[in-house]
Amino acid sequence: MTKRIFAAVDISNEAKDKISEYIKNLKSDFSDLRVGWEKTEKLHLTLKFHGNIDDSDLQKLNDAAMETAGQIPKFNLQTTATGAFPSRKKRAFYGSASKIKRELYRNFPKVLK
Repeated sequence: MTKRIFAAVDISNEAKDKISEYIKNLKSDFSDLRVGWEKTEKLHLTLKFHGNIDDSDLQKLNDAAMETAGQIPKFNLQTTATGAFPSRKKRAFYGSASKIKRELYRNFPKVLK
């Protein structure tokens, strides 16, 4: 069996609250659009989408992620832009923080390959 897996960083409750407030404003401004908004507790910073990973490989991937994550100090994140990339199947809204992401990519080699 496989699961859709991605590497992500949890964000602070303060950041989640600020993003939730922003989403609340978007919901109001675009109330005529049919959008499924993510719940506050599920907000995160996606580093890499791995795709479908076999169950037998999940523990190895998780071990590499935990080992690497323990070596990276806390950091501040500033959203530099927001946007959306619609497709026929699914529409996604995102916040961009590319400078921080590049630094994380350098520090997460085992997880992001």
